[in-house]
Amino acid sequence: MGIFRRPGGDGSYRVPVVGIVLFVAVGVGIAAFVVDAVVSATRSVVSVATAPEPPGEPELDLSAFDDHPFLAGLPVPRTECALPAFGHDPATVTAYYAAVVDCLNAVWRPVLLAAGFEPVPPAAVFSTGDGTSECGTPAETQATAWYCGADGAMYLPPERLTAGDSGRVDQHLVVIAHEYGHHVQAVAGLAELAWGGSWPDRQAEYRISRRYELQADCLAGLFVGAVAGRGSVPAHVASGAPDTVGGGSVDTHGSLLNSSRWIGRGVRGDTTAACDTWSAPEEEVSYR
Repeated sequence: MGIFRRPGGDGSYRVPVVGIVLFVAVGVGIAAFVVDAVVSATRSVVSVATAPEPPGEPELDLSAFDDHPFLAGLPVPRTECALPAFGHDPATVTAYYAAVVDCLNAVWRPVLLAAGFEPVPPAAVFSTGDGTSECGTPAETQATAWYCGADGAMYLPPERLTAGDSGRVDQHLVVIAHEYGHHVQAVAGLAELAWGGSWPDRQAEYRISRRYELQADCLAGLFVGAVAGRGSVPAHVASGAPDTVGGGSVDTHGSLLNSSRWIGRGVRGDTTAACDTWSAPEEEVSYR
């Protein structure tokens, strides 16, 4: 899901909260929550009315991402995941999610090491985190799962994620892998590059957010491509992953078409170079 930064007067970096909505429709009330979180485009949302980007916007200076070691075509290892059977009761869902997180750790650990980063795994919290999350707790209509950079934790409450799903396991895999993708971005320093500076206006921040969110979509796809058809993950998960998006487009997260395309690029990709959204042309990271 997305990342949102509120710069201080000194332009200092604030660790963001990232939230994702895949199964729940979001109304226009999202504007009230965007102060602290952003809804992800890999989840089902309704169209949100936003001001159009002014024509002829200047190019963003994204040179800080040039030659980043994480994007240097590092191979993502094909990995066998031993996942338990999926079910909707809380205990079964929690066990399934815990196994998925373990598999995500196994896939991304060697990649982060190869890029020169310490692969510290995220904490996984299988509740809403009331009273524990340093990022606060979004309402159910605002996020079904989220990543909090302040405490390095993924919040995956089963009661939210299963409330409106269609029984497709690939939806759950993409949600969890997307949130884990934000953790990878944080560990690799991509979060600080994206949000550690100051941008001239809100639209510029939205344009950065879209690249950031779509990269997390792609990282989710890379994971799915690495595990589908191996171990206990069925092969059809790979072909179905790009179709897990739905609803409307969000200006901070990109269009649903672009979200689906970046997930697909990840699924088909073998290396991290597939997810270089920072050098992509604007039309590939737009929300229209």
